[in-house]
Amino acid sequence: NPIAPVLQGQGGPLPEYWLSRIDENTPAGEVDGAQPKDGTGSHGWCSVALLWMHTYLLGVREVTSPSRNLHGQNSVVWIQPDDASGTLPHLKGYTYTSRGGVAIDWELSRKLLVVSIDQGTSPMVVQPPPSCTKKLVLVSTPSSSSATPYQQGFTISGDGAYTFSC
Repeated sequence: NPIAPVLQGQGGPLPEYWLSRIDENTPAGEVDGAQPKDGTGSHGWCSVALLWMHTYLLGVREVTSPSRNLHGQNSVVWIQPDDASGTLPHLKGYTYTSRGGVAIDWELSRKLLVVSIDQGTSPMVVQPPPSCTKKLVLVSTPSSSSATPYQQGFTISGDGAYTFSC
């Protein structure tokens, strides 16, 4: 590596640099194992913030704990938006799980939570955001779907938009 060791992150901030196939003596045409397969030399350091937003703010996570195992599934998608105990007035976003896409729309002022799931994504568990002091109340479900009370919220099954209030 032609970069001076003092600039490679020892004892200070971790700079971004990349190794070329020439630095590694990798012949032209062979795969350079030190670089991502996308060929740009990029990495996912900045993706941590996106993961945090989807997992914690939108509150969409896959749970494999046996205590939350539902419908005979090895895992379930658990949805519980985190509005920072009422300091975030509106959360809205879309994310993917191994089961499919999920859209979340939470409005603090109206205490209204809309969860939209893509076809084939269910079952899911929906729990109230921390600022809700009561159980979720089901306002509406898609026509060919179901919502069953579970703990403070519901398990939902079937694609479409589910509306809850608390």
